Amino acid sequence: MEGEFPFDPGTEPVSSDKKYEVLTGEADGYYKMVVSVSTAFLGGSILFLEKIAPRPLLWTMVVLAMGWMALLIAIHLIIDVRRKNLESLRHAMEGDYDQARAIDAQTRAASKKAQWGMLCGMALVGVYGFTNLAIRKDVPTSPQRVILEAGKTIPLALTDSSELRIRSSQSNVPLPGKATSRGGRTMRGTR
Repeated sequence: MEGEFPFDPGTEPVSSDKKYEVLTGEADGYYKMVVSVSTAFLGGSILFLEKIAPRPLLWTMVVLAMGWMALLIAIHLIIDVRRKNLESLRHAMEGDYDQARAIDAQTRAASKKAQWGMLCGMALVGVYGFTNLAIRKDVPTSPQRVILEAGKTIPLALTDSSELRIRSSQSNVPLPGKATSRGGRTMRGTR
């Protein structure tokens, strides 16, 4: 008797009500998951947009817009599926099972499209974020980094009093034009 079940699974009848309850519970969880994840990616990418990519590349903005559209489409499809499920239930309660089955086929297709929309949207938002985080390291984002002049790099440092102080290993390094500090004061380079 090794490997046999203590009871035959086919002998325990499961009521249609129980099957319906399990099916609707699983469907509800699936719909909530698609909407929650899509909304989280959409909201998170909007909320952290400036922190992720203060100076995004143009093509990555197109990728982000496509990701947002895919996420919005996924949310819309799930809303439409929920509405059609109510319509299918109404037809089934009226005894019009053929119409209910036709609507159910449409909702299955829309659910698959919503799943793919969510996955594509997540991937596109991820491509936007990771691409801009990778290039962010290469691009100076603040005036504290560097000034380039005639092939020389001069590091800048802002002091507590918001004055612009220039550090260099050479004492007389000419500066191009003007440099403006955060306090509004300007300093001219020595020439």
